[in-house]
Amino acid sequence: MNGYGHDSRAQALAAAAVAKRLAQRGDVKQALALLSQALQLSPEAPLLMSAEDWFTPEALRALGSRPLRKLTLVLARVAASPRPRGGSADSRLANLRAGMRIIRRGRAWYPDDQKLYVGEAFIRSKLDSGGEERSLLFEAYRQARVADASSSGVWRVAQSRY
Repeated sequence: MNGYGHDSRAQALAAAAVAKRLAQRGDVKQALALLSQALQLSPEAPLLMSAEDWFTPEALRALGSRPLRKLTLVLARVAASPRPRGGSADSRLANLRAGMRIIRRGRAWYPDDQKLYVGEAFIRSKLDSGGEERSLLFEAYRQARVADASSSGVWRVAQSRY
């Protein structure tokens, strides 16, 4: 229960329903912004699994990389937060995995956006997904070198964290 007497999970699920209607009308950018806010409110609610279908190649191209970066930041915060008490299953994992698939699709359209690579690597490291984060960080470094020779600090900073 939040301070207003409403269940945050119910609010997040209601926001997801509105986001679905927005996506069906073609406003994927607004739908993603609403889903990102709902995910912050209730990271354990099943929000992103059904949303994966909204991110077609055409929608991703029209979306731009900035909303994907915002989603990546929200997912990184969720991944970095302590696991919930009282239960062995972490209910946030389904959202994190679905979010990772959305980010991966976005990287196909925005390959020079190193923030997507670094964010995905951080989330993967929190999910303990088999060491793929170093290759993602190297790809971010390579893309940064291509985009701007002065961006090589991305790899040094990320390398020091992993």
